[in-house]
Order: sequence, then C-alpha cells, then structure tokens
Amino acid sequence: MNSIFRVCPGQLCKQQRVPDVDPIWVPNVGTWSIIFKYTDPIFGTQNLPCICDPLSCYSLDPGHTPVQVSVFLQWLQWLYLAVLRGADAVIVNIDETPLTKGMVPRSGYNWFHRHRQKTQARAPIASRETRSHATLLACVTADPDLQRCLPQFVLTKDKSLSGLEKDRLIALPAPLTWVQGTAGWVTQHNLKGMLTTLRRCIRNRCPGKQLILVMDCAAQHTNYNVLAHASRLNLHVVLVPSGMTWLLQPLDSHVFSGLKRTLAQRQTRARGIHNNGELPAGMWVDIAGAGVMEAVVNKDWRRAMADNGLGPMCSPGRAGIQDVLGCCLPLPLMPPTEEQMATLVGSARDGFRNSVLRASLRLAGARAALGPPGVGARIVAARLPGFAAVAAGEAVPPGAAASSSGGGHPGVAAAAVPPWAPRRTRSGAEY
Repeated sequence: MNSIFRVCPGQLCKQQRVPDVDPIWVPNVGTWSIIFKYTDPIFGTQNLPCICDPLSCYSLDPGHTPVQVSVFLQWLQWLYLAVLRGADAVIVNIDETPLTKGMVPRSGYNWFHRHRQKTQARAPIASRETRSHATLLACVTADPDLQRCLPQFVLTKDKSLSGLEKDRLIALPAPLTWVQGTAGWVTQHNLKGMLTTLRRCIRNRCPGKQLILVMDCAAQHTNYNVLAHASRLNLHVVLVPSGMTWLLQPLDSHVFSGLKRTLAQRQTRARGIHNNGELPAGMWVDIAGAGVMEAVVNKDWRRAMADNGLGPMCSPGRAGIQDVLGCCLPLPLMPPTEEQMATLVGSARDGFRNSVLRASLRLAGARAALGPPGVGARIVAARLPGFAAVAAGEAVPPGAAASSSGGGHPGVAAAAVPPWAPRRTRSGAEY
C-alpha cells in the first residue's frame, strides 16, 4: 500500500502520512475534525484521524479561503456589535462592470438580410462595438425602497461619443447618473465625487443612519486619498478579500450575471426588429438604461445581502460560506489586525489599516465611554458539510445579553446610544 501526504482542507498536512484515500468530515465538540476512511483487505474499514488542528492547517497559508472569509465576517461583526452597537445602519455594496455597445449573441440566432435575400449566421457586429466603451458603477442595498433611489453611475469615454449618444445619456432615467468628463474608467479622482453623491442620497433618504460601504480591493478603491475622503464622509469601509468577490460580494455573486443576461436579451430582441440585425445609432444607451433599471434598480436584494453575511446578524446564509467558515468559529470581537488586513488585500502597506478603519475607530473611541458593548448576536456555529444545518447565529438583545451574564459591566441598550453627530467642514457644510 502506497502512502502519500494527504491534503487537509486547504493545506498540505505535513504531520502525518495517511493512505491515499479521500478525507471525510465529522463534528467534534463544536469544531471540525478530519478522518480518513480506509478499507483494509485484512482488518476491514478503519478510520485514520488527522492529528493536526484544522485551524492550524488553514493558518499555514495566510491567503487561504477560510482565513479570508473569517476575517471579513469578523470585521462586520465587530463593526455591528462593538462600534454601531445596534444603531441603524445602511450597507451598500459598490463595484464596477463594463457596458458594451454590442454584446455578441448566443449561437443559434440568425438574421435575414433583406437586400441580399439570404440568412446570415450572425449579426454584423463590428469588433470596436464589442469593446467596453462605458463602465457601470453599480450600488445595491438590502432596503428595496432605498434601492430604487440609489444612484447608479455610468461612465463613458466622452471623446468617442456622438451628439446623439450624449443626449440620450443625459436623458437616462433616474436614478441612473451619467458621469461626464471621464475616460470610461473609475479612478480615484471621480470615485470621490461619486461617494459624495452616494452619501448625500442616503442621508436625504435615511437621516441619522450610519453607512457601511462594502467594496473590493481594487487599486482605485484602496487609494489613500479615496479612503481619507470616505473617512471625512463618515463611511465605514469594509473590504471584500482579494480574489473572494465571487463568494462574498453580492454584486458578483447575485447581480452582475443577471444584468449581463438582461442586456444581451434586450440587444438580441432589438436587433431582430431592425434591418440586417444592426442596432440604430445610440440605441445601446437606451438598452443599457432599461437593462440596469430592470436587473439592478427595481429588484429586491435582501436575500442576496443576507446570503453573503451583510446583515445585522452577520450570519451568512449560503452553504458555501458556512462550509469554509466552520473551522474558524467562534469569531473574536475585534477589528482586523495589520497581518489580517494584509491577508485581505494581498500585500502589506504602511498605515493602510488605520486609513481603512479611521471612521470606525473614531466612532468606537467616542462610544468607549459608554462602557463595553453587549454580547449581542455573535456567530457561534455553522453548517457542517454532509450534516444537518445548525443555527448560524443567536439573536440576543445587546442590553439583555450583558445584563443576564453573571459578571462584568452591564451592557448598554441600543436605544440609549445617541446618534453620531455629523462632521462639518470649515464652511459649516456637512460632509
């Protein structure tokens, strides 16, 4: 019988040689254990345990999935329980996606050429039309009423636009907003203006609520100037781990696929009713506007946000997230450290942690005088692969949880926490 190094979940276990068989998972006192089921021809079926700790196996690789997922949800949990302490908050996820003038249709769609009296295998789409001439900065939140008013920013390469296209971009239905004077890309310069517009919209609709901004680790998002501007706007920034947007970011996991499918279907129908399968000039703007309204603005994203853990319980509903999170429970009630922040972003940067957490640490310091936070709702268990699902969180009122404990300081009820006063500029205007 040949023995090789078997792979523990996520990392090569160098502490024990086990037979070349598949590992299985078993629950073990609130955590996970790994055993290897092997059938010997003489001794029968044997269970060979892995003697290493699953969490230590994960920790060997700082960029591995469970570590990034646990740090991301630990960040959200600390923000809700230790900083906001039950205060009302709005979570907004923002991200970019390209908008193309001509999306290549699926195979099986033919167009009848009226002048040549024959069928073409595909629509005549020039290669320049398939390139991205515009970018959509999409914003989604769990509140359906706020979602219909949340701005959706469209950035274009203005030099390549015709007068007709510019007129149609100006006439886009609200809340779509055309950002003029750009090259079609989101940069640190135009992102600050869009964050200000987003903050103003939410402040008008939800006065007194804190804003949690969830975005990925793209260079324009993690620029020091952008983070400093977000701090001045009192935005609590939470970064999705690098390479994990497909799992943790609602826009990538739930929104953009439906948006691209809607845009492709609308373009295909529009080509079918015009001569030779060609779109008239400027129609791509109308199709993009109607597609964003249908697939982003007028939809309810509460389920998407809750599935990815972006809710007051910070408890992910997706089985894929629960599977990789189980070995890291319970999560500590603390902000991410410098090492954990480097794990999320993928590189270590001087002063980066303080730049990201500046608004949250400022509010946490102001509320530290109110006493330690209550226990609240903490993630204590998650579903195990192959077993029945268990409770992923326990809802406990912050004040009641701390007051019912035997020792320590009494918790502070959420209603007793005054709303954080907005900061003002030298001229007196609010950020």
